[in-house]
Amino acid sequence: MLKAVLGCPYSYFFGCRGAKKLGPIRSVLLDKLMPRLEIDINLASPLDLKDLFFDSVKEVWCEIGFGSGDHVIDLLTQRSDIGIVCIEPFISGMGNLVSMIHQRGMCGRVRLYCDNAIKLIKWMPSCSLNRIYLLYPDPWPKRRHWKRRIISQGNLKCMSRVLSVGCELRFVSDCSSYVNWTLAHLLACRDFYWTAQTSSDWEMPWHGWRGTRYETKAIQQGRRPTYIISRKV
Repeated sequence: MLKAVLGCPYSYFFGCRGAKKLGPIRSVLLDKLMPRLEIDINLASPLDLKDLFFDSVKEVWCEIGFGSGDHVIDLLTQRSDIGIVCIEPFISGMGNLVSMIHQRGMCGRVRLYCDNAIKLIKWMPSCSLNRIYLLYPDPWPKRRHWKRRIISQGNLKCMSRVLSVGCELRFVSDCSSYVNWTLAHLLACRDFYWTAQTSSDWEMPWHGWRGTRYETKAIQQGRRPTYIISRKV
């Protein structure tokens, strides 16, 4: 498996898609830690998602498409009582996150998944998550690809089922058409309500937000992010 990862940038590794080759150290870490940390949806889901984690946690959050993993590390650093289900299809991001949580001793509060996020969400028990993050998801800008966007009525229903009442879905994008799409779907979904009261609520990031590498580049290139918080009814 390690040889395949090092030799082929498009090989699959525990379900991950390869975009970049991993260095040998990260490859070894991934080979060592992934079998322990990856969630197997072929097994029965636990009655309580907190039981997935090796450390004791009070809340379970989920980040769908965590990219480089920097935001996951920020959350784990800010809150010592949370466990995070981290979903990312690309091997480069998975390798980066595994390296960071290993170095910081955070493995006990992280579980990983390398496949389609909705498959995992459908596997989770109802009312088992306290927060979901969707940060700069692929906007699929071509009209014929809109059906691939993760925000849809069906997927919002899936996310609503696993969120506890009063808990939040947090979304960020720099693509105005995707922001409009997302708001239209959220406003049409009776399971969520948009918490914004003034324009600053979507123009300014929420408390504790430290940004991402992608966001830094987007702002430098003149694109303005929109921050949306919706709460489960």
